[in-house]
Amino acid sequence: MTTSKKLNGLEVLRFVAAFAVVVWHYQHFYYLSAVPVGFDVTRQPFFQILRPFYVHGLNGVEVFWCLSGFIFFWKYAALIHFRRISAQRFAWLRFTRLYPLHFVTLIAVAVLQPIYEANTGSFFVYQDNDRRDFLLNLLFASKWGLEHGLSFNGPVWSVSLEVIVYALFFVVSRFLGVSFGRAIIIAFAALYFVIPSESRMILQSAVLCFYVGGAIALLSARMAQWKMPLGVQSIIVLVVAGLAMAWLASFKGAERFIVIIGSSTAILLFFLFDAHLSGRVFSRLAGIGNLTYASYMLHFPIQLATVTILGPDAVHRLVSHRGFFLYYVVTTFALAYVAYHLFELPVQNFLRRRYQFGASLRTETGPREVVAEV
Repeated sequence: MTTSKKLNGLEVLRFVAAFAVVVWHYQHFYYLSAVPVGFDVTRQPFFQILRPFYVHGLNGVEVFWCLSGFIFFWKYAALIHFRRISAQRFAWLRFTRLYPLHFVTLIAVAVLQPIYEANTGSFFVYQDNDRRDFLLNLLFASKWGLEHGLSFNGPVWSVSLEVIVYALFFVVSRFLGVSFGRAIIIAFAALYFVIPSESRMILQSAVLCFYVGGAIALLSARMAQWKMPLGVQSIIVLVVAGLAMAWLASFKGAERFIVIIGSSTAILLFFLFDAHLSGRVFSRLAGIGNLTYASYMLHFPIQLATVTILGPDAVHRLVSHRGFFLYYVVTTFALAYVAYHLFELPVQNFLRRRYQFGASLRTETGPREVVAEV
């Protein structure tokens, strides 16, 4: 089930999830230090059009986690189990993909926050920006239960948790193997692994989403071999998902699980119809998936830079205007494009060529290296 081919539909879904988080965090512009002032979700620019993103955009994180599980099972699980990729190599691939931009944005926020504090008396949005939390961020451990609270480039908390999930994924895949049943068992075990710590409860969600995504990857591989028309398969998937979401809708606080089912359904359908989404136009459109990590990591530093330069009062006068919203979104994704092509990709390629830690997948799996770019 390993391949270096991109799944175009999933690339677009990744972008939508990133866009949702970027829009959700537009509310930061209403903050004066740590407190939103005069914030009314319905008065945000383009609210009627972007209502799902303003109201439910934070659930884009669950979509990311499900996508990560799908892609990692699809590309890595069998290679890890059959020892065709070492732990050292796997960790190096993850490090070179995630850490360089994380480090740059961490330094940028660490420089800008004291300037904002000098002008306002406190930090912008995220308040726990001391030496201890800087060290935790430096180690990609900002949400491991050791922190005082969200700090520095706050949105990185979800990536911090993914680092733990990656380690769990490697150990389980290496020593227990890969199967649909095992993925489901681990996913549901996460639901009952209750520890009285908010950070670890959030880790439950990350594990749950990741392994649901992994189970969908394994199910997708089986369904791709069925001699059943795609239309019939799609109807079955939609009916089952619809019934599950309708049942969950009757339970209070089940929104997260409805999102997980919806995300998994979309992932499964995109995979099944991937052959029909491989045309030139859609393939080019799928390139926006490359902007997801950069946009996720850059949008808060852009917000912080904006309020630092313009000042909180000026931003409060502008925040309800559509032009200011467009400035924020366009700037975020334009800089994400520049960052991906001029920093992320060149640095990643340089580090992987310069330091060949572990056995190279290039020699183990064929002429094209298998890398999950999530």
